[in-house]
Amino acid sequence: MRYFYSGFRNQDLKRISELEIGWGDESNQAFNRDFLFKIDMFLLDLEKIIHLNYFSLDYPTITPIGEDNIDIHWNNDTFQLLINIEKDEGGDLSSTFYGRIYKTGIESSYEVPFTILGDLIEKWLISII
Repeated sequence: MRYFYSGFRNQDLKRISELEIGWGDESNQAFNRDFLFKIDMFLLDLEKIIHLNYFSLDYPTITPIGEDNIDIHWNNDTFQLLINIEKDEGGDLSSTFYGRIYKTGIESSYEVPFTILGDLIEKWLISII
């Protein structure tokens, strides 16, 4: 499996893929490879959106939260963006979006289907430039 984003090795996803049963606490299972592959593809698609719109966005911090549940977090001088992606009981991916623009103090929070998450991020980023 490949873990790339903006041409750099994605060490966070690689580290998460190596977590074994019982990480964090005894009940956590190892991450599903298909789940991590979907996250990797999401980040690659997001990279295309960023480049097409001439955004400048640093690499996010990716943190495991629970079994097949991760946070993707950007925090810079302009904004904070936190995305949570998890696999629900039916096996589908769901996502939560939280964004805060420091200059205006405007905060946005949404629960959105994973399939439209990239579009939401693109529209949100366009609104702050």
